[in-house]
Amino acid sequence: MNQNPIENQRPESREQLAIRITIATPEDWEAYKELRLLAITSEDKEMFDVSKHPDKVEKEQNRTEQEWRDLLSQSDRFVVLYWEGVKAIGMGVISKKEKYWELGGGYVKKEFQGKKIGQKIFAKRLQEIQIRGGTKVRTGMEETNKRSIHIAEIFGFKQTQEDLDEVGDFEMELKDVSGPEIAKKIEEILNAG
Repeated sequence: MNQNPIENQRPESREQLAIRITIATPEDWEAYKELRLLAITSEDKEMFDVSKHPDKVEKEQNRTEQEWRDLLSQSDRFVVLYWEGVKAIGMGVISKKEKYWELGGGYVKKEFQGKKIGQKIFAKRLQEIQIRGGTKVRTGMEETNKRSIHIAEIFGFKQTQEDLDEVGDFEMELKDVSGPEIAKKIEEILNAG
């Protein structure tokens, strides 16, 4: 008998095993808080400008529940969460600027890194920008952040020489996120096993 053990479980048990990528709502504040605090205190904390802003960790640790909820309620900013069951294991931030969308910090828990979760989070952020009518996307990162640079290049981001005060040392831009080749790449990565 070739029975699938997942099919035989109660619906709520199957849901706990589900992998999903969502846009965070204020109700997801605890999951976002946990990931954000892990990100800014992890060995990868320099990707989040911690050394440039020494009070950042303490400030974020002291945010109230309402402040975390407010961060997830802004119309010019959104957070993508990657869930494995009922536990969020990765996240990525997007902010709307005057003329473009900016990919902010992304983070995947260390034990889940190397499983292409970062690519899926990146793809979901680009997909949401498309849904919201965005066409131009920028990101900034440290030149040593090879993982993130590689993911950006997969989607066609190119290094830019423009000096932007808001981003890191290595600036990249995708001039047309609405293009069919980008849409195809997004779908391909989001639907990959």
